[in-house]
Amino acid sequence: MLLHISDGPMKPFVISEPPGLDADSATAYEDTLRERSQQECSQLMTEAVTQFQEAGLEVEPLIISGNPAEEIVRIADNREVSLIVVGATGGQASHRHSCSVSADVIHRAHQPVLVVRGSESQ
Repeated sequence: MLLHISDGPMKPFVISEPPGLDADSATAYEDTLRERSQQECSQLMTEAVTQFQEAGLEVEPLIISGNPAEEIVRIADNREVSLIVVGATGGQASHRHSCSVSADVIHRAHQPVLVVRGSESQ
């Protein structure tokens, strides 16, 4: 299973009204940003699935919203997986977030957890 969990939709976008935009326009802009984010996520998932399939692997893609660590553990328990693999990025702000998700998964999981760091060029 290839899983992407976005905690974004659960958190409202906070957009101040730029000069010249009324509340309705700001709401429409927020909806556009949310849709664009979902489209980008779907595109990235499609590309990742293609790479796995080209390598001869079967994957089941799943994109959901929620608390990443909670959802990873819940799905792993429901699917009775034998190993959870989570990624850790090399970026600065995203690195702290990924590490905290990874640490949270390690703490909560009933299965072994493998944390994989991406290359520095990513």
